[in-house]
Amino acid sequence: MPLVRASSMEADLFDAVIPTVTIELFEAQRYQPRVGAPETRWSSDFLMPTERKRYRVQGSNSSWATSQEADEALLALGWSWDRQAWRAEPSVPCDKDGWIYGTTWTTNFDEGKTEPGQFDMVRWRRMMRLQSFSGAQAFTNQIGELRDCEGCPNVDLETAAIFSKQILEAMATASLRGEWSTSNLVKLKAALLDKLREQVPTQPRQLAAVLQEFVDAQVSVAGLVQKANKSVGVAAVASSFMSLGRRGTTQAPAAAEREKTEAPGKVDPEELAARQAELEAYFPLVEREVLAAFAMRRLCPELTCLAEDAMEPQHECNFRPLLCPNRGCVERLSQRTAVTHDRVCLFKVVACEQCGEEVLRRELERHRAAACPDRPIKCWFECIGCDRPLTYRTIERHLEECTQSHLMLMMQKMQEQQQQIADLHKEVENDKELFARAREADRKQLGELSLTVGSLRTKLEKQGELPEEVKKLQADLKALAAMKRR
Repeated sequence: MPLVRASSMEADLFDAVIPTVTIELFEAQRYQPRVGAPETRWSSDFLMPTERKRYRVQGSNSSWATSQEADEALLALGWSWDRQAWRAEPSVPCDKDGWIYGTTWTTNFDEGKTEPGQFDMVRWRRMMRLQSFSGAQAFTNQIGELRDCEGCPNVDLETAAIFSKQILEAMATASLRGEWSTSNLVKLKAALLDKLREQVPTQPRQLAAVLQEFVDAQVSVAGLVQKANKSVGVAAVASSFMSLGRRGTTQAPAAAEREKTEAPGKVDPEELAARQAELEAYFPLVEREVLAAFAMRRLCPELTCLAEDAMEPQHECNFRPLLCPNRGCVERLSQRTAVTHDRVCLFKVVACEQCGEEVLRRELERHRAAACPDRPIKCWFECIGCDRPLTYRTIERHLEECTQSHLMLMMQKMQEQQQQIADLHKEVENDKELFARAREADRKQLGELSLTVGSLRTKLEKQGELPEEVKKLQADLKALAAMKRR
C-alpha cells in the first residue's frame, strides 16, 4: 500500500483535519534485444500479451496501459490529484533514473539490481503522486442526491461516531475477503457508496444489517479463482494419495485436512484489528464521518436536522456541531448533548465542596484525598481520648491551643494504666496463692493413694499374681505422680 502523509489543509464540517495521501505506482518495461538503438530496447511496448500492463500496484493483479487509466482507477470519489504529475521516487537501490532490473517480476517490486545483467529482461521503477481529500461539504455534494444536500447538514455526532466505527470495521472485513491494494480499496469505497444509496429514508434499517450485506457481497473474482485453483490442486494431490493408498499408504494430505477445518467467513480478530489500523491512513476519519452522516440521513433521519427553516444559516439546530468549551477537552458535541456533556466533562473547572478551591473535575478526587486543606483528619492524640473533629487547615492551631488538655489526657491515661497494672498484679498474686493451695492438696491426695496402693499390693502378693485392674490402677498413679511433678 502507498506511503501516507497527513497534513492540515482546511476545516471541514466536523472540524477534522483534511488529509493528503501519497499514492504508489510501479511502471514496468521489458527488454527486446536487437531492436533499434540500445537506448530504445527497453519499453513497455515489449510487454508480452500474457503479462500485466505498464502501470501496476502492489498486492493486485490490476494494471493499466496509460497513466490516465491508472489515475481514474486509483482515485476514489471525494479525492483529487495534485497538480504535480507522477514522479520517480525509489525506495531501494536503483539506477540514476529509478529503474530496478531483474530476470522476472518480483511480488512486491523490492528485489532487483541497479544495472541490467546478461539475463535481465525486465525492469520497473516506483512512482509517487499526491492525493488530497476534497473536504466534507464537497464530498457530501458528490455522493448524495439533491435531497441529501438540501437543508441543514448537521447530524447527531455521537451516532455519527458509532456509525463511523462500524463503517471502518466493515471496510476492513471486506478488504480481507479479497486482494489488499489501493485500486481494490477504491472499488470497495464505490461499492459501499452504492449500497448506502440503495437505502430509502422511508424504510429505515439497521446500519449493521446494511454493512453485513456489503461485506458478504465483496468476494472478488480473484478470490474465487484462487479458491478454485486451490480446490483443483487439493483434489489432484488427494487423488495421487488415494492411488498410493491402494498400495498401502493411508496418510491423508495436509492440505486436504486444512481445507476441512477452515471456517469460511470468519475473520481473525487480531488480523481485523491490524487491518483497521492500516486502513485508517487510506480511509480517514473525515471521510468516514461524511459517509456516516449520509447513512444516517438514509437509515435514521430522526437523528439529523429536519428543521423547517433548515435553509436559513442562523436557524435553531439541535444538532449544530460544537467543540467543548472546557480547555483541554477535544470532544465534539451536538448542541442537544452539550449540557449533558458539561455535567461530566473531566476538563471542566469545578469548585471543591469542602474548601471552595477550583480544580479540574478529573483531578477533584485526588484533590479531596491529598490537597484539600479542609479534608478531615484525626488529632494526633486521638489514642488518648482527643476526638475533636479537625481538618488539615485547623489541626496546627488545635495542637497549639490544646496543649494543656492533651497533657491532662495523657496523665489521666497514665493513671488509668497504672491502676490497670496494679489490678493485674493483684490478680497474679491471687492466682499464685490458689495454685500453691491446689498443689499442696494434690500432693496430700497422692500420698494417701500411694499408701492405699501399697497395702493392697501387700495383700495381693500374699494371695498370688496381681489382677489386671490393680496393674492398671498402679499405672494411672504413676502417670498422675509424673504430671504433678511437672
